[in-house]
Amino acid sequence: MKPLLRFLYEMHYLVAATWRRLWILFLKEPMFRSQLEEVGATMVFYDSPIRTGKMRIQLGEGVMFGGGRLRLNGTDGLNPGLLIMGNHSGIGANTRVTVHQRVVLEDHAMVSFDCSISDADTADERRAQSPKPVHIGRYAWIGNGVRIYQGVTIGEGAIIGAKSVVANDIPPYCVALGNPAEVYFRNVGRPKTKQAQTSTTSGTQIGPTSTPAAPQE
Repeated sequence: MKPLLRFLYEMHYLVAATWRRLWILFLKEPMFRSQLEEVGATMVFYDSPIRTGKMRIQLGEGVMFGGGRLRLNGTDGLNPGLLIMGNHSGIGANTRVTVHQRVVLEDHAMVSFDCSISDADTADERRAQSPKPVHIGRYAWIGNGVRIYQGVTIGEGAIIGAKSVVANDIPPYCVALGNPAEVYFRNVGRPKTKQAQTSTTSGTQIGPTSTPAAPQE
């Protein structure tokens, strides 16, 4: 009897998960895609974001939207803001993104869960007086629970620690954390570049793309 009950118990969750996935794949995702200005062929779509207000959205390839109560808040104004997400960028579950002017996530930039990003400093999310764009660079990682305020630029490859509050720009390839977020480590994960060397005897540049110097007459 127990093996049968265990089988039925597991089948219950399998059927529920399959039904939910089909519901998202054939209904929620196509409906969400229909509201976008630009979108790549592929998308990692765990659930449909909750949209309020007016907003333009442009997505690259392989963009990820987490589940939970992921909210995209636009504006009531005549000129809706623009949300741009590059290739393979993503926003985690239960995150709130408020766009009055422009919020940009470059390629491979990832925002974890329970975060908040806003390009406007106002208590009323639908009406802002002086929004300032938010820009998150390539390969940046935003930890869970982070708050990012208007006018902030986070550099390429930067890492923002969990529960941090970002009110000022963060340089590329830095680790920043705290309230307000401060840079604690620099040059973390920065790609190494080969420096060209120059011979003092012949004047020939030595490097991966070097060519012999022309003979002197």
